[in-house]
Amino acid sequence: MSFSIATVLPLWVFIALMVATPGPANMLLMTAGAQQGYIRTLPFIAGLIVGKLGLNLLMALGLSGFLLDNAMLKQAFALVAGAYMAYLALRTWTPSSGGDSEQRFAFSAGLIVHP
Repeated sequence: MSFSIATVLPLWVFIALMVATPGPANMLLMTAGAQQGYIRTLPFIAGLIVGKLGLNLLMALGLSGFLLDNAMLKQAFALVAGAYMAYLALRTWTPSSGGDSEQRFAFSAGLIVHP
């Protein structure tokens, strides 16, 4: 089997972009860690892990096929997810004022970042 540059170049470009650029979860982790420190960010980290594993499990059980069959639900899911990411971005833009408990990155906030 012979591969030409034209057949493998798109794969290598995709790999380079996915490895070299941080995703929104990594950016949130960086911001949370910088604002609150590692120990206070641990619940958020746990939420991110559980949320990602839950999303992977749902996808393995057929959620993507269900969403593909229901275009309106897929659109609503995308809009809610985008709004939540915008909310988190705006929340991290301004530093917390003295470490209020409601400003902390909690487990529940991390739980829904990936979905």
